[in-house]
Amino acid sequence: MEFEGDVTISSDGEVMDYYAYDKITGDLLVESTDVTKLNLPELKELGGSLVITYNEFLKDISELDNLKSIGGDFKVTFNDGLSEVSIKKLCEKIQGAGGIKGQVTIEGNLSDGVAEGNTCFE
Repeated sequence: MEFEGDVTISSDGEVMDYYAYDKITGDLLVESTDVTKLNLPELKELGGSLVITYNEFLKDISELDNLKSIGGDFKVTFNDGLSEVSIKKLCEKIQGAGGIKGQVTIEGNLSDGVAEGNTCFE
């Protein structure tokens, strides 16, 4: 099932609105939310950017493991509860499956760093 356009998630209830989609044609933005788990297990393709930023309570992004392609940037920044290990794991999995077309930025989570281009944070 495909969702056309951008998706902005601001609550756990909104996560469930997109649970069954395997493709989002635009950006996926999760910013300044009370979301604790980004539960989108069917999502395989994102036409735009993935931006997960300033989420104080977000602790789990493992349900994005089926994501194979991001047409824009991969930006995961300033999420107090996300471990660097889980972010790197997701980034490397996407890179191995098809890639991230834009810039990769991972900073301010449990450690800082920015990686330019199509490489994951080291």
